[in-house]
Amino acid sequence: NELADNWSGDSSIETEEYNYSSDDVSATTDEVTETSEETADVQPVASETTTASVSAEDARLISEVESRKNASAAEISALKDKIQSGQAKGTCTDGLSWNIDSNLTLTISGTGAMTDSTLPWQAYAPVVTKIVISDTVTAISTEAFLGFVAATDVTIGKGVKVINDRAFYGCVKLASLAMNATALTTIASGAFYDCTP
Repeated sequence: NELADNWSGDSSIETEEYNYSSDDVSATTDEVTETSEETADVQPVASETTTASVSAEDARLISEVESRKNASAAEISALKDKIQSGQAKGTCTDGLSWNIDSNLTLTISGTGAMTDSTLPWQAYAPVVTKIVISDTVTAISTEAFLGFVAATDVTIGKGVKVINDRAFYGCVKLASLAMNATALTTIASGAFYDCTP
């Protein structure tokens, strides 16, 4: 590497400034110990607060995914009946449209970013087996497909620039991801967390 190539092998470099006495080391160790004791009372409080916040969020996400996994046969049958009768479709407040066809494929179409926080297709998370984001969609919203536990295939269109937090969190059966997003700039934290079959 460049550093190795430029090394001349000169062994005359002075090293006195790096030679410390054992007294210096002892003094430094004492200082560190004193500092640690002074801050010991503060650290656990911050740590407990952070842990509690993370645990609450994790518990919520796990609960969401588990509720979809444990959907009853009657619930699944009712959802499939709605799909077969053409009820599983609509227009979101952000102008995008969604539709679930008889093959249990959810398609998000329209132009622009997915920003609708109501995510009306979430009710069908236990039964959708394929998710398709069209080429004209530019962003996938936070938790858009959280807990789609039956989905095995996801196709992301070429126009998608941003995949937000936990967008596909808990898609536990996901086996195929077609990432066609040539404009993609951001995949946020946890976007595909717990997506291993």
